[in-house]
Amino acid sequence: MRLVKLEANDSRFKTVRFNRTGLSLILGQKKTPAVETKHKTRTYNGVGKSLLLELLHFCLGSNANDAFKKHLPDWSFSLTIELDGRERIITRSAGKPSDISLDGDKIALTKLNEALLFDCFQPTAGIKGLTFQSLLSPFIRSGRGAYERFDRANDGDSKAEYWPMVRNAFLLGLDLQLAQSKYQLRSRQTQLKKTMKQLESDPLFADLLADDKAGIELRQLKEDEARLEEDLRNFAVAEDHAEIEREANGIKRDLEAARRELVKTREAIAQVDRSLETKGDLDPTIVERVYAEAKIALPQAIRKDISEVMAFQRDLTQKRVYRLTQDRQALEHDRTLLEQRVRELGSRLDEKLRYLGTHVALDEYLAVNEQLNGLRQRIAKLQASKEQREKVARELKTIDLKLAEQAIKTDDYLARSSPLIEEANTIFRGFTRPLYDNLATGLAVTNDNGENTLRYKIEAHIPRDAAEGINEAKIFCYDLMMLVLRRGHAMQFLAHDSSLFSPVDHRQRLTMFQIADQLAREKGFQYIATLNEHDVTSMTPNDPELRAEFERLFAEPHVILRLTDQSPRDRLLGIDVDMNYWVKSETRPVHEGND
Repeated sequence: MRLVKLEANDSRFKTVRFNRTGLSLILGQKKTPAVETKHKTRTYNGVGKSLLLELLHFCLGSNANDAFKKHLPDWSFSLTIELDGRERIITRSAGKPSDISLDGDKIALTKLNEALLFDCFQPTAGIKGLTFQSLLSPFIRSGRGAYERFDRANDGDSKAEYWPMVRNAFLLGLDLQLAQSKYQLRSRQTQLKKTMKQLESDPLFADLLADDKAGIELRQLKEDEARLEEDLRNFAVAEDHAEIEREANGIKRDLEAARRELVKTREAIAQVDRSLETKGDLDPTIVERVYAEAKIALPQAIRKDISEVMAFQRDLTQKRVYRLTQDRQALEHDRTLLEQRVRELGSRLDEKLRYLGTHVALDEYLAVNEQLNGLRQRIAKLQASKEQREKVARELKTIDLKLAEQAIKTDDYLARSSPLIEEANTIFRGFTRPLYDNLATGLAVTNDNGENTLRYKIEAHIPRDAAEGINEAKIFCYDLMMLVLRRGHAMQFLAHDSSLFSPVDHRQRLTMFQIADQLAREKGFQYIATLNEHDVTSMTPNDPELRAEFERLFAEPHVILRLTDQSPRDRLLGIDVDMNYWVKSETRPVHEGND
């Protein structure tokens, strides 16, 4: 793919015509002093240089841009590209970004990306992340995040390290199956570890799982389950259990009352017997002997009275014995009746208790059944948790084995592929050597065995990495290397924003453009760059011969467009508009799917 022309339906837009080969430079020049306005400072930094690269992405199928919709609702942009020697025109509405046409025919955004993907790249089948937008990004670095690291070419690359690694591995011609295999294994491993953590944090089983006592607890629960099942099988449910229980309680109360009465009756009989044994009279001779012993002589008259009294007493005693005998007979009758009642009530109570002993109430049955169900649920949950934990543990061990096997395979692969990597290293060093003389620079690809999703560790090395401008020089050399390698792509251009050049020392900056110019002319590709005026003037060499080279590089036809802040019409859009076009609509991740 080559870029031919970028234009708009608004005549105020400055049409950009790219050189078919060699340099195509867009310069931002300051015509007026920096003046603070209400919204911003007027400098060449707002004339449209970076906007140009964003418009290229927009026409080539990037996500919708909310700033374009808001500030340029009636605008549409057309990008003419060259594919396999044939010019194609892509037109896209800024206000309605889903309104896209290819050579005048409407086309959906996904279809456009799909067509461009297979026209410009040879994606490996079955490998996720090789979208057109992802693969395009290192050829048109746009956005602040695109210039932070050599291996990250867009703002989204910082969110997940795997996707830029896949893109770089693809453009280096590396085995992507190895990369995807580790990613899938590590992703599955992370998911399984999360599952294991959830299992181990379950408050119901946390202690058991932590001490690995789940098996012991499970056996005990199953024994309890068997016992409850046996209880339920032996239960005979009595629907009238409550009524029988009430009757039994009534009989028990009657029995206790009868027993108390029986005790009282028996005590009364015993009392009667004791009374019968007591003699109520005395022999008169005993009375006389007592008096005699007291030496009191009883007159005849008195002895006669005593005899009468004693006779009277005997009569009373006989009557008392008769009465007590009658009472005892009545009590014996009562005792007989009470003993019979106690036996009858005891028999009835025993019958009720035997029934209640062999039958249970429905509520009790349901309670035991509920207890059994709860136990079964606990067993099922513990069993499932134990089985899942064992399954997860086995799979984690399997993944560890597969990761080890994949690491060995990758080591073997990289050993076999050393010529492939060495070619890239040689090209990279060929670009860094003019910039940094004979310093030890180079590109290295090694096996990443870290606990991450990355299969390859791709490192572009230039000494003194902390020095100003080293990172930007590394990006420049790395991107040129990818373009020249032509592995898996048919791209014929490379575009860089002015933010790449500003931090670089002016001597290295001039050398960078000399390298790009020579390479573009020799290889027949386009090198497109936006530049600020001071970044160009600061490169002016003192040496006359070098100055002639400098003037050749930064003059027409290499300079295809000059933008200034003198008036709105001198800017790219031809109007004065303040918009944040870096913020794009969140539609779909740039790495997702295959367009």
